[in-house]
Amino acid sequence: MDEREIRFAPTGQIERRQALVEEFVAEVLRLPWAFISDETQLQDFGGGRTELELAEACYGRYGMGLEARHFEMPLYLLLDELEAARERRDFPN
Repeated sequence: MDEREIRFAPTGQIERRQALVEEFVAEVLRLPWAFISDETQLQDFGGGRTELELAEACYGRYGMGLEARHFEMPLYLLLDELEAARERRDFPN
C-alpha cells in the first residue's frame, strides 16, 4: 500500500477570520461545522440552502445580498465584503 500524506489547502486567510467563519457557517449555511480553506467558495456548499436562501440570509444578517460573483470568489473575500457591509449598516457615516 502506498502511504501518501494528505495535503489540505492552506487556511491562513480563514484562520484570521475564525469568529466570522464560525458565525457564517452556523447562521447563514446552517451547518454544525464545515472544513473551510482559503480556496473554499460558496458554490462548494451545494445541496444545502438555495442561492436565494443564502442571499436572503446574508442580507438579513449583514445588510448585503449576493450576486453571482459572490458564489465563485474565495469565501474569505466574501466574508470581508459581508463584514464591511454590516459595519456600514451598523455605523453609518
